[in-house]
Amino acid sequence: MTKNALITGVTGQDGYYLARLLSSRGYRVFGQSRNLTKARSYLGELPITLISFDLLSADAWSESIGDYRLDEIYHLAGVSFVPTSWANPAETIAANLEVTAQLLEAIRLSSVPPRLVYACSSEIFGQPTLSPQNEETSFRPLNPYGITKAASFGMIESYRKRYGLFACSGILFNHESPMRSPSFVTRKITKAAAAISLGIQDRLALGNLDVSRDWGFAADYVDCMHRMLQAEAAEDFVIGSGCLTSLEFVVESAFKRVGLNWQDWVSLDPSFARPNDSRSLVADASKAEEKLGWRSSTTVEELIEMMVDHDLQLLQVDERKAA
Repeated sequence: MTKNALITGVTGQDGYYLARLLSSRGYRVFGQSRNLTKARSYLGELPITLISFDLLSADAWSESIGDYRLDEIYHLAGVSFVPTSWANPAETIAANLEVTAQLLEAIRLSSVPPRLVYACSSEIFGQPTLSPQNEETSFRPLNPYGITKAASFGMIESYRKRYGLFACSGILFNHESPMRSPSFVTRKITKAAAAISLGIQDRLALGNLDVSRDWGFAADYVDCMHRMLQAEAAEDFVIGSGCLTSLEFVVESAFKRVGLNWQDWVSLDPSFARPNDSRSLVADASKAEEKLGWRSSTTVEELIEMMVDHDLQLLQVDERKAA
Protein backbone atom coordinates (compact mmCIF):
# COMPACT_ATOMS: atom_id res chain seq x y z
CA MET A 1 0.00 0.00 0.00
CA THR A 2 1.38 3.40 -0.99
CA LYS A 3 2.11 5.73 1.91
CA ASN A 4 1.65 9.48 1.80
CA ALA A 5 4.34 11.59 3.45
CA LEU A 6 4.76 15.33 3.99
CA ILE A 7 8.17 16.98 4.32
CA THR A 8 8.21 20.49 5.74
CA GLY A 9 11.21 22.63 4.83
CA VAL A 10 11.75 20.56 1.72
CA THR A 11 14.24 23.05 0.21
CA GLY A 12 16.85 22.31 2.86
CA GLN A 13 19.50 19.65 2.37
CA ASP A 14 17.62 17.16 4.57
CA GLY A 15 14.43 17.78 2.62
CA TYR A 16 16.18 17.02 -0.65
CA TYR A 17 17.69 13.73 0.50
CA LEU A 18 14.53 12.69 2.30
CA ALA A 19 12.38 13.39 -0.78
CA ARG A 20 14.79 11.30 -2.85
CA LEU A 21 14.74 8.46 -0.31
CA LEU A 22 10.96 8.33 0.10
CA SER A 23 10.33 8.57 -3.64
CA SER A 24 12.68 5.64 -4.23
CA ARG A 25 10.65 3.60 -1.74
CA GLY A 26 7.33 4.16 -3.45
CA TYR A 27 5.91 6.94 -1.29
CA ARG A 28 3.66 9.66 -2.56
CA VAL A 29 5.67 12.65 -1.34
CA PHE A 30 4.37 16.13 -0.58
CA GLY A 31 6.84 18.93 0.03
CA GLN A 32 5.94 22.11 1.89
CA SER A 33 7.69 25.32 0.89
CA ARG A 34 6.96 29.04 1.01
CA ASN A 35 8.41 29.48 -2.48
CA LEU A 36 7.14 26.78 -4.83
CA THR A 37 9.11 28.04 -7.84
CA LYS A 38 12.37 27.93 -5.89
CA ALA A 39 11.46 24.52 -4.50
CA ARG A 40 10.83 23.02 -7.93
CA SER A 41 14.15 24.35 -9.21
CA TYR A 42 15.95 22.99 -6.15
CA LEU A 43 14.38 19.53 -6.26
CA GLY A 44 14.81 19.08 -10.00
CA GLU A 45 13.01 16.08 -11.44
CA LEU A 46 12.22 14.39 -8.13
CA PRO A 47 8.63 13.09 -8.24
CA ILE A 48 7.18 15.24 -5.47
CA THR A 49 4.00 17.31 -5.13
CA LEU A 50 4.79 20.78 -3.83
CA ILE A 51 2.34 22.56 -1.55
CA SER A 52 2.31 25.81 0.40
CA PHE A 53 0.31 26.67 3.50
CA ASP A 54 0.65 28.66 6.73
CA LEU A 55 2.60 26.50 9.18
CA LEU A 56 1.42 28.68 12.06
CA SER A 57 -2.23 27.79 11.38
CA ALA A 58 -3.63 24.69 13.09
CA ASP A 59 -6.57 24.78 10.66
CA ALA A 60 -4.21 24.74 7.68
CA TRP A 61 -2.38 21.81 9.21
CA SER A 62 -5.64 19.94 9.78
CA GLU A 63 -6.76 20.52 6.21
CA SER A 64 -3.43 19.30 4.84
CA ILE A 65 -3.45 16.16 7.01
CA GLY A 66 -6.98 15.33 5.83
CA ASP A 67 -6.78 16.43 2.19
CA TYR A 68 -3.52 14.58 1.49
CA ARG A 69 -4.34 11.61 3.75
CA LEU A 70 -0.95 11.82 5.36
CA ASP A 71 0.56 8.73 6.93
CA GLU A 72 3.87 10.32 7.93
CA ILE A 73 5.11 13.86 8.56
CA TYR A 74 8.80 14.77 8.55
CA HIS A 75 8.99 18.15 10.24
CA LEU A 76 12.24 19.77 9.10
CA ALA A 77 11.17 23.40 8.63
CA GLY A 78 12.44 26.22 10.82
CA VAL A 79 15.40 28.47 11.51
CA SER A 80 18.46 26.24 11.23
CA PHE A 81 21.39 28.67 11.40
CA VAL A 82 22.56 29.63 14.92
CA PRO A 83 23.66 33.22 14.03
CA THR A 84 20.20 33.83 12.53
CA SER A 85 18.58 32.77 15.79
CA TRP A 86 20.59 35.43 17.64
CA ALA A 87 19.70 38.07 15.04
CA ASN A 88 15.96 37.44 15.41
CA PRO A 89 15.05 35.38 18.50
CA ALA A 90 11.30 36.10 18.24
CA GLU A 91 11.15 34.81 14.68
CA THR A 92 13.12 31.74 15.75
CA ILE A 93 10.60 31.01 18.52
CA ALA A 94 7.72 31.28 16.04
CA ALA A 95 9.38 29.16 13.37
CA ASN A 96 10.84 26.49 15.62
CA LEU A 97 8.43 26.23 18.55
CA GLU A 98 5.04 27.74 17.71
CA VAL A 99 4.86 25.81 14.43
CA THR A 100 5.56 22.57 16.30
CA ALA A 101 2.77 23.33 18.77
CA GLN A 102 0.25 23.97 15.98
CA LEU A 103 1.29 20.79 14.20
CA LEU A 104 0.90 18.68 17.34
CA GLU A 105 -2.57 20.08 17.96
CA ALA A 106 -3.63 19.28 14.40
CA ILE A 107 -2.32 15.72 14.71
CA ARG A 108 -4.08 15.30 18.06
CA LEU A 109 -7.43 16.35 16.57
CA SER A 110 -7.05 14.26 13.42
CA SER A 111 -9.35 11.25 12.99
CA VAL A 112 -6.39 9.24 11.69
CA PRO A 113 -3.26 10.81 13.23
CA PRO A 114 -0.17 10.59 11.03
CA ARG A 115 3.18 9.58 12.47
CA LEU A 116 5.55 12.47 13.17
CA VAL A 117 9.32 12.76 13.35
CA TYR A 118 10.89 16.09 14.25
CA ALA A 119 14.38 17.25 13.27
CA CYS A 120 15.82 18.21 16.64
CA SER A 121 19.47 19.23 17.12
CA SER A 122 22.53 18.44 19.23
CA GLU A 123 22.50 22.16 20.10
CA ILE A 124 20.05 21.22 22.85
CA PHE A 125 23.01 19.82 24.79
CA GLY A 126 24.86 23.15 24.76
CA GLN A 127 28.06 22.64 26.72
CA PRO A 128 27.65 19.15 28.22
CA THR A 129 29.66 17.91 31.17
CA LEU A 130 29.74 14.33 29.85
CA SER A 131 30.85 12.98 26.49
CA PRO A 132 29.63 11.43 24.25
CA GLN A 133 26.00 12.53 24.42
CA ASN A 134 23.05 10.15 24.24
CA GLU A 135 19.29 10.24 24.78
CA GLU A 136 19.75 10.61 28.55
CA THR A 137 22.12 13.60 28.42
CA SER A 138 20.80 16.75 30.12
CA PHE A 139 19.79 19.73 28.00
CA ARG A 140 21.85 22.92 28.47
CA PRO A 141 21.21 24.98 25.31
CA LEU A 142 23.35 28.09 24.82
CA ASN A 143 21.52 29.95 22.04
CA PRO A 144 17.95 30.73 20.88
CA TYR A 145 18.13 28.00 18.24
CA GLY A 146 19.04 25.34 20.80
CA ILE A 147 16.45 26.64 23.28
CA THR A 148 13.60 26.38 20.75
CA LYS A 149 14.74 22.93 19.66
CA ALA A 150 14.80 21.74 23.28
CA ALA A 151 11.34 23.20 23.89
CA SER A 152 9.93 21.52 20.77
CA PHE A 153 11.48 18.23 21.90
CA GLY A 154 9.66 18.63 25.20
CA MET A 155 6.35 19.44 23.51
CA ILE A 156 6.57 16.33 21.36
CA GLU A 157 7.44 14.13 24.31
CA SER A 158 4.54 15.58 26.30
CA TYR A 159 2.00 15.00 23.50
CA ARG A 160 3.28 11.47 23.00
CA LYS A 161 2.80 10.64 26.68
CA ARG A 162 -0.50 12.49 27.19
CA TYR A 163 -2.31 11.61 23.95
CA GLY A 164 -0.54 8.48 22.75
CA LEU A 165 0.62 10.06 19.48
CA PHE A 166 3.30 8.39 17.40
CA ALA A 167 5.53 11.45 17.64
CA CYS A 168 9.29 11.42 18.12
CA SER A 169 12.44 13.50 17.72
CA GLY A 170 15.70 12.73 15.98
CA ILE A 171 18.50 14.58 17.78
CA LEU A 172 20.69 15.29 14.78
CA PHE A 173 24.35 16.15 15.20
CA ASN A 174 26.12 18.24 12.52
CA HIS A 175 25.47 16.83 9.09
CA GLU A 176 26.52 18.16 5.71
CA SER A 177 26.22 17.43 2.00
CA PRO A 178 26.72 18.96 -1.44
CA MET A 179 23.25 20.48 -0.95
CA ARG A 180 24.31 22.37 2.19
CA SER A 181 23.92 26.16 2.14
CA PRO A 182 27.21 28.06 1.60
CA SER A 183 26.48 29.99 4.80
CA PHE A 184 27.63 26.92 6.74
CA VAL A 185 31.37 26.58 7.26
CA THR A 186 31.84 23.16 5.64
CA ARG A 187 30.31 24.28 2.34
CA LYS A 188 32.18 27.58 2.57
CA ILE A 189 35.40 25.57 2.72
CA THR A 190 34.61 23.15 -0.12
CA LYS A 191 33.45 25.96 -2.41
CA ALA A 192 36.58 27.97 -1.66
CA ALA A 193 38.89 25.02 -2.31
CA ALA A 194 37.19 24.40 -5.65
CA ALA A 195 37.24 28.09 -6.60
CA ILE A 196 40.89 28.58 -5.62
CA SER A 197 41.93 25.53 -7.64
CA LEU A 198 40.21 27.05 -10.69
CA GLY A 199 41.76 30.49 -10.17
CA ILE A 200 38.42 32.09 -9.34
CA GLN A 201 39.22 32.91 -5.68
CA ASP A 202 42.47 34.04 -4.03
CA ARG A 203 42.14 33.21 -0.32
CA LEU A 204 39.92 31.64 2.32
CA ALA A 205 39.53 33.33 5.70
CA LEU A 206 38.33 31.26 8.66
CA GLY A 207 38.09 31.61 12.43
CA ASN A 208 39.35 29.02 14.88
CA LEU A 209 40.63 25.84 13.17
CA ASP A 210 40.78 24.00 16.50
CA VAL A 211 36.97 23.68 16.47
CA SER A 212 35.85 20.05 16.46
CA ARG A 213 32.45 18.64 15.54
CA ASP A 214 30.72 15.34 14.97
CA TRP A 215 30.11 15.66 11.22
CA GLY A 216 28.15 13.21 9.09
CA PHE A 217 26.36 12.91 5.75
CA ALA A 218 22.78 14.24 5.53
CA ALA A 219 21.59 11.32 3.38
CA ASP A 220 22.64 8.87 6.10
CA TYR A 221 20.80 10.86 8.76
CA VAL A 222 17.44 11.13 6.98
CA ASP A 223 17.55 7.36 6.51
CA CYS A 224 17.60 7.07 10.30
CA MET A 225 14.61 9.42 10.59
CA HIS A 226 12.69 7.24 8.14
CA ARG A 227 13.51 4.14 10.18
CA MET A 228 12.19 5.87 13.29
CA LEU A 229 8.73 6.07 11.74
CA GLN A 230 8.74 2.40 10.72
CA ALA A 231 9.38 1.22 14.29
CA GLU A 232 6.69 -0.38 16.45
CA ALA A 233 6.83 2.38 19.06
CA ALA A 234 7.68 6.09 18.95
CA GLU A 235 11.05 6.81 20.55
CA ASP A 236 13.60 9.61 20.40
CA PHE A 237 17.05 8.88 18.98
CA VAL A 238 20.44 10.54 18.86
CA ILE A 239 21.68 10.58 15.25
CA GLY A 240 25.40 11.14 14.69
CA SER A 241 28.64 9.56 13.53
CA GLY A 242 30.31 9.29 16.93
CA CYS A 243 33.54 10.68 15.44
CA LEU A 244 34.94 14.04 16.51
CA THR A 245 36.73 15.82 13.65
CA SER A 246 38.62 19.12 13.71
CA LEU A 247 37.86 21.92 11.30
CA GLU A 248 41.53 21.82 10.31
CA PHE A 249 41.06 18.26 9.05
CA VAL A 250 38.05 19.38 7.00
CA VAL A 251 40.14 22.17 5.45
CA GLU A 252 43.08 19.85 4.80
CA SER A 253 40.82 17.24 3.16
CA ALA A 254 39.12 19.81 0.92
CA PHE A 255 42.37 21.30 -0.40
CA LYS A 256 43.98 17.88 -0.71
CA ARG A 257 41.13 16.89 -3.04
CA VAL A 258 42.17 19.64 -5.48
CA GLY A 259 45.91 19.01 -5.06
CA LEU A 260 46.70 22.08 -2.94
CA ASN A 261 48.38 22.65 0.41
CA TRP A 262 45.77 24.41 2.51
CA GLN A 263 48.38 26.38 4.47
CA ASP A 264 49.25 28.32 1.31
CA TRP A 265 45.68 29.54 0.84
CA VAL A 266 43.97 29.83 4.23
CA SER A 267 44.27 32.71 6.69
CA LEU A 268 42.78 33.13 10.15
CA ASP A 269 40.42 35.98 11.00
CA PRO A 270 39.28 36.13 14.65
CA SER A 271 36.09 37.92 13.61
CA PHE A 272 34.81 34.64 12.15
CA ALA A 273 35.23 32.75 15.44
CA ARG A 274 32.04 32.02 17.39
CA PRO A 275 31.59 32.08 21.17
CA ASN A 276 31.52 28.58 22.69
CA ASP A 277 33.32 27.12 19.68
CA SER A 278 35.65 25.22 22.00
CA ARG A 279 32.91 22.82 23.14
CA SER A 280 32.85 19.32 21.73
CA LEU A 281 29.54 17.68 20.88
CA VAL A 282 29.87 14.03 19.88
CA ALA A 283 27.10 11.49 19.49
CA ASP A 284 26.54 8.16 21.14
CA ALA A 285 24.13 6.68 18.57
CA SER A 286 24.27 3.16 19.99
CA LYS A 287 20.51 3.15 20.64
CA ALA A 288 19.82 3.77 16.93
CA GLU A 289 22.18 0.97 15.98
CA GLU A 290 20.64 -1.43 18.46
CA LYS A 291 16.97 -0.69 17.84
CA LEU A 292 16.92 0.54 14.23
CA GLY A 293 19.94 -1.20 12.73
CA TRP A 294 21.30 2.22 11.73
CA ARG A 295 24.78 3.65 11.83
CA SER A 296 26.51 6.47 10.00
CA SER A 297 28.22 4.95 6.94
CA THR A 298 30.01 7.90 5.28
CA THR A 299 33.37 9.10 6.64
CA VAL A 300 34.16 12.80 6.93
CA GLU A 301 36.87 12.49 4.29
CA GLU A 302 34.44 10.84 1.85
CA LEU A 303 31.88 13.54 2.61
CA ILE A 304 34.28 16.43 2.00
CA GLU A 305 35.56 14.88 -1.24
CA MET A 306 31.96 14.52 -2.42
CA MET A 307 31.25 18.17 -1.62
CA VAL A 308 34.43 19.45 -3.31
CA ASP A 309 33.69 17.44 -6.46
CA HIS A 310 30.18 18.85 -6.54
CA ASP A 311 31.43 22.43 -6.16
CA LEU A 312 34.05 21.92 -8.87
CA GLN A 313 31.36 20.76 -11.24
CA LEU A 314 29.09 23.70 -10.43
CA LEU A 315 31.87 26.25 -10.93
CA GLN A 316 33.01 24.69 -14.18
CA VAL A 317 29.44 24.81 -15.51
CA ASP A 318 29.22 28.50 -14.51
CA GLU A 319 32.51 29.20 -16.30
CA ARG A 320 31.28 27.54 -19.48
CA LYS A 321 28.05 29.55 -19.37
CA ALA A 322 30.03 32.79 -18.93
CA ALA A 323 32.41 32.00 -21.80
